[in-house]
Amino acid sequence: MVVHQPLLLEEALSRCTTNLMLIADANASRYVRRMEVFVRKEAGFLVLITLMHALFVERGLVLANAHTLHVDSIARIEEEIAGLDARLFTVREHIGMITKGLVVGMPGMARLVLSVAYDPVIDRAFVGPLAHSYAGSLTSLDLRSSVVAGSAVVFDRLQSLKMVLDASGRSPVVVKSEGLRELELSRIPSTFGWHKLIGMDSCQRLRFSQLTTLTLHFMPYTTADGHAETGSNLMSVELPLLKRLEVSNASSNHALLAECAFPRHLQTVNNRYSTEALGRLQNVETIDYMRVMISNGELSTQVHAVLNKWFGGTGVCLDGGMQVFSTQHIDASVVDWQRLTFLYLAECVSFGDLARLMPRIPQVRDLALRKP
Repeated sequence: MVVHQPLLLEEALSRCTTNLMLIADANASRYVRRMEVFVRKEAGFLVLITLMHALFVERGLVLANAHTLHVDSIARIEEEIAGLDARLFTVREHIGMITKGLVVGMPGMARLVLSVAYDPVIDRAFVGPLAHSYAGSLTSLDLRSSVVAGSAVVFDRLQSLKMVLDASGRSPVVVKSEGLRELELSRIPSTFGWHKLIGMDSCQRLRFSQLTTLTLHFMPYTTADGHAETGSNLMSVELPLLKRLEVSNASSNHALLAECAFPRHLQTVNNRYSTEALGRLQNVETIDYMRVMISNGELSTQVHAVLNKWFGGTGVCLDGGMQVFSTQHIDASVVDWQRLTFLYLAECVSFGDLARLMPRIPQVRDLALRKP
C-alpha cells in the first residue's frame, strides 16, 4: 500500500480503507500475513496516522494471522504541523489509539520494521509504545532510522535485531544474548559497548550462543590514545556459531571488535573500508569466502601484509574478491593474492603495473579496471 497524493488525501484514504475492509468483510483477512505501509515524503507521516486510525480504530480491522508490519515514512511531523487540518488530526490522541488498535488488530505480530524519520513526537507517541506493546512477542525487530524514546525496551524472544544507534551510544533495545541469531548495528559511535545491548553497566564475559550473522557499521572516529574504548571492563564476547560477518568503517581498536572471540571457521566475511580491522580475526583458521573493499589511503605496508595473510597461497581464505577504490598505486612486488577470484581496480594501477601484478593473482577469473 502506497500513499502519495496529498491533494486527494480523503479520496486516497477512502480507497485504501475501503479495499482493506472489503477483504475483511469477505472473510479473507485470515490470509493476510504481512502489512506494508509506505508513505512518500509529499504525502507526509500524518497521512499514515489518519490511514491507520481509520483502519484499526474506526473500522476495527483485525488481521488475526498477520505476523509482519512494515511502516516506511521519511516525512517528519514537525514539518507538517503548520498546515495541519485540525478536524482530521489530534496527533497524540490518534497515535495513542492507533497503538492500542494495532495490538488488537494484529495480535500475532512477530516482525516489526519501522523506517521513519526521527521525530520526538513519533518516537514518544508511536515507536516507543508500539515497541513496548510487542516486547514479549516480537522475534524480529528492525529500527532503521529512529530510536525508542525513554527507557530501553527489553525483548525476551528477539531472534533478529537491526537498529540504527544515535551519537549518545545508548541502546534503545535490550536483548537476551542466548536467543539472538542475527544482529545488525548501524552508525555505531565510539561510546557503544556490548554491555549496553544487554542492559548492563559492566560485564566480564558475554556469550551469544546462537548468533550466526553479525553486521557492524561504524561511524568513523579517532581516539586520543588509540586504545579500545569499552567503558565496561568486558574481557570476552564469545560467538561460537557465527558464520557470517560484515564490518564497515571499523577502527581496529574499537571495543566491539577487540572483545570478540571469533570461531575458527567463518563462511563469509564482508569487509568494507576496514582493512586494518581484519587483524582482529587472527584466531580464524578458514574463511570460505571473503570480500574486501579498500578506500583511498588504506594501501599501507601493514595492510598489504594483512591482505597477503588472507589471500596468499597459504592464506586463510579459500576464495575471495577485492575492490580497490584508491589513487595510490599498488606495488606488485609485495602482493601475494593467490586466492583471489575477483578483482576490481579503480585508478590504482597502470598497465605496466598490471603486467607485473598478473602472475601474483593467478586465480582471478573476473578482473575489472577503471582508469580516469
